[in-house]
Amino acid sequence: MNGLTKNLNRERIIKEFWGLFRYGIVGGTSTFIFFGTYTILWKYLLPAWNRTLLDAIAICVSGVFNFTFHRSWTFRATGFNLKMVGRYVFAVVSCSVLQVLIFFIGHQVLGFYDYGVQIAAIPLVALAQYFLHRFFTFHPRFEGTVAVTETHERTIGAGFEERIDSVQVTVEDKNGRSVE
Repeated sequence: MNGLTKNLNRERIIKEFWGLFRYGIVGGTSTFIFFGTYTILWKYLLPAWNRTLLDAIAICVSGVFNFTFHRSWTFRATGFNLKMVGRYVFAVVSCSVLQVLIFFIGHQVLGFYDYGVQIAAIPLVALAQYFLHRFFTFHPRFEGTVAVTETHERTIGAGFEERIDSVQVTVEDKNGRSVE
């Protein structure tokens, strides 16, 4: 590898590290918001309400925080639409299913201690969710604009006419650069 390639790879690794770091900060803060919301609702605001309903409300509050800060800070996505929200919900549900599957296999099938399996599943599910959000939920290709370049060439020579038509479609980010 030449020096430029090493520098680019180092930069990508550092960028990914800081993305994971921000992801962890937002996730940890979301957890505190969830427990804080649940506690405030249960202890002070709505003590007579069903606790499952209070849990669902706390999940929604922390989920809105989570989505907002992952979009704006962790992944620095610039666009916003209902498709992005749908991709976010899909990613969260998919990773929840993954967590249940890991728990089922670890605890029910293999017989490991339930809390041990849950703790072991946390980094696996968090990494899966990070990369799902990174490459699916908040990826710039979903924010880009489609650029269509159409070319027509016509060559007229001695007794012949040649016409070449081509269409090139690319997705560009807000700065006009082609998105992978």
